[in-house]
Amino acid sequence: MTKIAVLSTVIGNLEDIYNILQTNQYDKVLTIAKAYSSNLVVQYLLKRFYTYNPKRYIGKGYRLKPVDAAILITDAFESIHKNTSIPMKTFMKEKLVSGIKVDFKTKEVSIDPSKAANFITKFFAVSDRNAKKPELRFLEFRNIAYGNYQYLSIDELQKSYKSVPQEFQIGGSIFDSLSGELISGPEISKTTYQYHDPDGIDVFEDDPIPPQSQQNIQLDEIA
Repeated sequence: MTKIAVLSTVIGNLEDIYNILQTNQYDKVLTIAKAYSSNLVVQYLLKRFYTYNPKRYIGKGYRLKPVDAAILITDAFESIHKNTSIPMKTFMKEKLVSGIKVDFKTKEVSIDPSKAANFITKFFAVSDRNAKKPELRFLEFRNIAYGNYQYLSIDELQKSYKSVPQEFQIGGSIFDSLSGELISGPEISKTTYQYHDPDGIDVFEDDPIPPQSQQNIQLDEIA
């Protein structure tokens, strides 16, 4: 199976696929795409960013301090726990975020701000400024979705803020950007790639227990 074919299952247009391959982001984008479709905390944050004043994150250089990243992630845990039937202990076993802690007596959720910042950096379009200087560190948003690529799993959230050209040109060949169909010019050979099952890609901070409880939960249930 080619890299292009694999990426086409998670990315919605040829231009993005081409740019991903040109910048050697293939494995990274597959990791991100899997998180966008399966990690409940990532899904909660995506919906929150795209729903509440999304323009401040897109090209505005919005800054997020680690302590505020920690608040976002604890809010996500508490909201998901409140709006789903997943027991907190089961939720913790799935290891959606490294470093998250729960006091099961008080139900208080906490996370070290630096680990919260690492989590946001891993899955979103941010620059990690002063990463080695904790007292000066902040995350600067360049966009919301990593790379501003068109991820199929979040298309409904993203489509109002993601412009996709109808055509894409590589050399003398012009393609339909969405279908990948050759419109004019010579065909371009595709590099083949021996691909491993994307389910083997780690989108968690630690090795997760297979989260059966995630399978039928929709984004609107964790808003």
